[in-house]
Amino acid sequence: MQVAGESSMLLTEADALQCIDAELRTLSSVEKIIVRVHTKNLPSSAVDLLQGFGWVVLNR
Repeated sequence: MQVAGESSMLLTEADALQCIDAELRTLSSVEKIIVRVHTKNLPSSAVDLLQGFGWVVLNR
């Protein structure tokens, strides 16, 4: 059950990030999206999700 809950949450986060990505891409001045992560032990699935949008992920 815990895995299913995490999957559902990830889908919700993915949808939100997809909307953010779409909005940022409408700005003609945006060439690269860089995200600095301040959370320790960010799951690799979350990093993969961010990088899947073409974003650069910087770990603290």
